[in-house]
Amino acid sequence: MAAPGAAAAATAWHTSLTGELGFTNTAATHIETDQAYTGLDTLALLVQKDITNLVDSMKKGRGVNAILVSQAAERGLLNTLGYVNGCLYTSRPYTLAECTRAVRDEWGKFWTARNNYKEPTEVPDCTSYPANWVQGFEQLDEYFRTMVGDTNKVPLYYVVRAKAEVKPHADDPATNYASRWDEMCARMPHTRILPGATVPTNMPDFEEDNRKVWNKLVAIFKNSKSYSHIKPFARKSDGRAAYRALYNVRLGPNNMKEIATNADAEMAKLRYTGEKRRHNFESYINAHKHLHNVYNDIKELGHEGISESTKVRKFIQGIHHPDLKFLQGQVLMNDQLSEDFEKTCVLYRTYISQNGGMSNFPDQGTQIGAVQTGKRKYEPNWDTNDVEVELRYYPAHEYRKLSSPQKQKLKRLRAGGIDPKEAHRTMRNPNDPLMKKAIAAMSAKASNKKGGRGGPAPKGKPKSALKPGNRNNKALVKQVTIDDDNSEA
Repeated sequence: MAAPGAAAAATAWHTSLTGELGFTNTAATHIETDQAYTGLDTLALLVQKDITNLVDSMKKGRGVNAILVSQAAERGLLNTLGYVNGCLYTSRPYTLAECTRAVRDEWGKFWTARNNYKEPTEVPDCTSYPANWVQGFEQLDEYFRTMVGDTNKVPLYYVVRAKAEVKPHADDPATNYASRWDEMCARMPHTRILPGATVPTNMPDFEEDNRKVWNKLVAIFKNSKSYSHIKPFARKSDGRAAYRALYNVRLGPNNMKEIATNADAEMAKLRYTGEKRRHNFESYINAHKHLHNVYNDIKELGHEGISESTKVRKFIQGIHHPDLKFLQGQVLMNDQLSEDFEKTCVLYRTYISQNGGMSNFPDQGTQIGAVQTGKRKYEPNWDTNDVEVELRYYPAHEYRKLSSPQKQKLKRLRAGGIDPKEAHRTMRNPNDPLMKKAIAAMSAKASNKKGGRGGPAPKGKPKSALKPGNRNNKALVKQVTIDDDNSEA
């Protein structure tokens, strides 16, 4: 004899089949007795295809006479299965009292949309974030939110979420989530305790989805350096373990400090010197806010983040326009402004707008101290006073070994014809006698070259002379210009 509670539950199930769902008494009896689907617990073991096959067998009379089943009754039973699966996939209790027509229809529409859902074919490039893996994992998480299990159609993000355990139903109501989609991502169970067992085992759906996550991770990181961190889990195709291992490597406590240090360095480089075509005050603000988001991301992972006062201090430190310097004192002396980044931005933005914008003012801190222009676009003015270099010809392999200051000093020595021992003095003072002597020598040399072979001849000797040839004919006598070398020989 069945217990009173069991008998009441059986009666309630039969009443639901014949009343809410619209089955005939014969059809309800067949479902309960012949198919042994005696309640929602037994219905939870089925999938939609099982319901369709059950109704088809009743209509065709397999094993029994044909039983009339209306389309509304079939749809009602499918929606009931959708309600039970929805409760299972969100770790919620299910009861016949809660399974009203409105609730069944809501879950029915949800699963119809899920069955028609098409996964994106584009694979994200999560390896392009070497400096900020927070953004990389945000893109990876969003990708797994759009991928679903092949059987249950649940987002695969539930496999890789931070905590596998699910909060109790009473402590985490459904109103905490914007959609059923988000609720499943957070509350889809990984394990279950079978009847008569005390140790939880993995859900069959989780095992299947875990392998799919592994295949997706391999497709994303196969040709990157990160693959070495997930490769140890290849034998078991453990997608969750591989994901969490990569996460701990890239976003562990030590990496949090590195991300914060990189953000500090990037913020220190930000400058505002006035309105430019491609960089104005709004872009300066947006650059700071972008780095603030980096701090907010790592704060959610346990880092201390960045305070409002630090945001303001670094913001005004990057403003290098002389007409805005007086605002810095106002901000620092006002407690409300110094502790509120947005109000500080409004103050600067209002002043710049009222004055028609700030003309660009070169940032002296970013200019090159000494630049010479000439044949080269940029030629640093090296201090060559203490540089030692020998004034001689250098083969190519030796010249390449000279440093830049040595090459520049050698160039100066060759250009001026200056003794290397006196170079340190003459390079500083163009009025130095040795420098004047070098300039005079260069001028004389230039004038001789300008005159050519017909220039002035040495004193005491004719401009040209006849040098006897090997024949007596005057027409064959060669005229030779006597240059300095022949005269001294």
